[in-house]
Amino acid sequence: MAALLAIGVAGMATYLDGSSPPAPPSAPRNPLAPAPPPVSAFSWRLTAAMSAHSALVLEVETAKQGEAVAIAGLLTESYKDRFDEVLVYFFEPDGKPRLAFVRVQWTRAHGYRTLALRALR
Repeated sequence: MAALLAIGVAGMATYLDGSSPPAPPSAPRNPLAPAPPPVSAFSWRLTAAMSAHSALVLEVETAKQGEAVAIAGLLTESYKDRFDEVLVYFFEPDGKPRLAFVRVQWTRAHGYRTLALRALR
């Protein structure tokens, strides 16, 4: 018991004097795994998600407005079994004022519908 107490006191002294324990070894990278894509490879960003009454509303920023329907399809696919309706609103990145330019709606009854909310610049 005294030996354990001595080890604990020695460990606490190391902690209190500002030294830190060695960092755990990092796992080696799998050479067969693909490299993560560069940040610039992403053309959209999910900025908000909220749900109520079996509907899901997503907000997405994208610099490529022409890809809105494809992005909505990608995002909606994960939720079709949990929601009756998914609404995806698309915004320009850093747009001032922050107004959606298009809404893509998916419902079980009607599939996908697109609604232009404002003219693009």
